[in-house]
Amino acid sequence: MELVRGSQVGSLNYMAPERILDEEATHLNCLADVYSISACAYFAATGEDIYPSHRYGSTYEQLKAALEAKTPQFPETLSPVIIEFLSLGYASRTVTEYVG
Repeated sequence: MELVRGSQVGSLNYMAPERILDEEATHLNCLADVYSISACAYFAATGEDIYPSHRYGSTYEQLKAALEAKTPQFPETLSPVIIEFLSLGYASRTVTEYVG
């Protein structure tokens, strides 16, 4: 499989907002992966996607909610680290304080 700039790789439910928005991929780095891994952890902890289809009705509405910075209500029991890593702004994902 050959990767082509602008092509979609991965599931939209776990894709970082900047990955969807930034067609030139100028802001993509490991923080997009941090978001994706945290989205997987969120699913594992709650059994739902961050923007579940039963609340938004379509993939388009899910993406629109994510891109318009509609932060979902997170369960109180969810780790604050996961919530921080799910920040819609990649610059707010401060991984350095958690990594050795």
